[in-house]
Amino acid sequence: YYIGQQLIEDIGTEAAAVIGIGGEPTSVSANTRDDGFKDAIKVNPNAKVDALVNGKDEETTGLRVTTEMLQGNPTMNIVYSDTEPAALGAAAAIKELGLEDKVKLYAFVDKNGVKMIMDGKMVAGAIQEPARLAQIQVENIKKYLEGDTSLEYIVNSPPLLVNSDNAEEVLPAAY
Repeated sequence: YYIGQQLIEDIGTEAAAVIGIGGEPTSVSANTRDDGFKDAIKVNPNAKVDALVNGKDEETTGLRVTTEMLQGNPTMNIVYSDTEPAALGAAAAIKELGLEDKVKLYAFVDKNGVKMIMDGKMVAGAIQEPARLAQIQVENIKKYLEGDTSLEYIVNSPPLLVNSDNAEEVLPAAY
């Protein structure tokens, strides 16, 4: 959701956005990320998802399917990837096709993706924070062992949005 919000912040609620998603349709978490992204961009009636390809959470597959998606959709100006490996492949496809000035990349990322944001090769992304997640888990275990049985079954821990404003600061938290 946060990446879609960042896209809308970047382009506004009126600009045209022809979007391709490099997804992983067999992954519940990737599908949830995609659904959140699509929900966030609904505020812009001119933003539409034109294609969804299976990046298989692999860089080489992401390169191939993003290349094909961009070649088949010449008006596409945004690519969103729901995994970092697919995003790395998407970035390579955008570069190989000479579309760096036309197609902007947003993605769910790890350390390499954060570095790409710092280098200007990706606009924004979101990271999981495993150290923060582990801290929450340890705190909940401690509470449980102390007799607290009111703990939530599911703990919502949203990802951290990363853009050029905070990428350098966030890099140490990325894995």
